[in-house]
Amino acid sequence: MSIACYSQTIEQYGFSIIPGVLDKHQVAALRYEVRSALGRRSGKQYAMRRILELVRGVSQLCEETAIRALVELIIGVRAFPMRGIFFDKNPEANWGVSWHQDLTIAVGQRINTEGFGPWSIKEGVAHVQPPASILDISKNKTLVRYEFQAPPHILTYVTQ
Repeated sequence: MSIACYSQTIEQYGFSIIPGVLDKHQVAALRYEVRSALGRRSGKQYAMRRILELVRGVSQLCEETAIRALVELIIGVRAFPMRGIFFDKNPEANWGVSWHQDLTIAVGQRINTEGFGPWSIKEGVAHVQPPASILDISKNKTLVRYEFQAPPHILTYVTQ
């Protein structure tokens, strides 16, 4: 799919599926690194918050030229990854998720600021609900979802 088609598809449907962004060697390396990180943890072996910090290959994926080109098309060259969460829904670890909108952001530390709240702690990291203007996804965020399915693909959502 050309960049023009990708952009048009997002404009029309709010998302685009792009096959073959990474080759099979990159996919295998990411799978190995994620499984290794999960194996070093106690508790849940099917989910991981803070994957950008805990799995170097995932943070490097965010800087891949092919990924950057797709993200920058939507939100510009100043784009940066702000959150990475891993889920492995499988027959042994499966759960229903009704439609919801994540309203909290992870922050380095709690600083009480007008308009920000309530606060929570998730896996030792402070989270806060910022004002609605910061959460406006159509202006501030693009979700890039990488599927390790066969064939692997990138799924980018933009809410209008």
